[in-house]
Amino acid sequence: MLTERTEQRLEILPDGVIQVQNINIIERDGKEVTRTYHRHVVDVEDSVVSESDRIKAVADVVWTADVKVARALKRVNSNDNIEN
Repeated sequence: MLTERTEQRLEILPDGVIQVQNINIIERDGKEVTRTYHRHVVDVEDSVVSESDRIKAVADVVWTADVKVARALKRVNSNDNIEN
């Protein structure tokens, strides 16, 4: 019998960015046959509407007002450096 399951690993970076790794595992009779990986990043300024409930919950905790302000300032400073 084939079964499929997904595991999700999250890493929170110091600037509040959430790195997401989804691991899709296919097993036959309880033994792993294959696994595939997909990674994506959720930035402080991104919408989490289409993300999993787990990522939404982490974002609610990690993305404090201070983190959002720091990210906005970083973006502004980066744009200033690009224009000069």
